[in-house]
Amino acid sequence: MKTWIYGINTYYRIAHYELERGPWWAFLFRWLSDRLCDLIPAIPFPPIPMRDEEGHRTTLKEEWGDLFQWVHTALHVPIFEWVEEKIRRIWIPVPYEEVKQRHYAEAKDFFDEEEALWEDRREDGSR
Repeated sequence: MKTWIYGINTYYRIAHYELERGPWWAFLFRWLSDRLCDLIPAIPFPPIPMRDEEGHRTTLKEEWGDLFQWVHTALHVPIFEWVEEKIRRIWIPVPYEEVKQRHYAEAKDFFDEEEALWEDRREDGSR
């Protein structure tokens, strides 16, 4: 399976297209693990005493916080990292203005907000 995406940097006004290639199931697992994180509520854990990986005393709440953080760390991240190893990428640098011209109509708000953000920062001298 192949997908094309683009990336932009409005501060430096650079851009690229990226071709992702890999087995169909890698894209499916990536999509499913993303949806899993979207569905899990942030239910706080109780302060049950436990020991962390280094043997220090802590609580379940201090260590993990809530159900969402645990699922994200224990399930989503390992699945995502495993799947990302199966996907190969090719980056193709292109002029920023070319990408903006091709994709502005579909992402007008995104381009406008990004450019306004960096214009404000350039005016006050910060980076």
